[in-house]
Amino acid sequence: MIIPEEVVIPSLLALFNHGELHCRPDIPNEAYHADRSCASTSGVKQLLRSPAHYQAYLAGTNRKETPAMFLGTATHSRVLEPELFEQEYVVAPVGDFNFLKYQSANPSS
Repeated sequence: MIIPEEVVIPSLLALFNHGELHCRPDIPNEAYHADRSCASTSGVKQLLRSPAHYQAYLAGTNRKETPAMFLGTATHSRVLEPELFEQEYVVAPVGDFNFLKYQSANPSS
């Protein structure tokens, strides 16, 4: 895990140039999401609930990865970090026996 203090990256605000966001493939995804100079949509939603919810969000308290979050992270990795995608994910065919076994044991997924 990357601790924000260990990675020196510019503020997300510094990445804007006259309204244009520049892609920074040199910044790892964990470091990007650890930058607190800008609020994410998820953070703003928590802040609108209450400051306590936002603090819990920042601290990672009760953070549970949903299937949508997993898919979003995998898609991000596949598109923007293909070398990491190959290291971190396994793509199984839909007809794979283990997939079907998992699906039958977890009907809600």
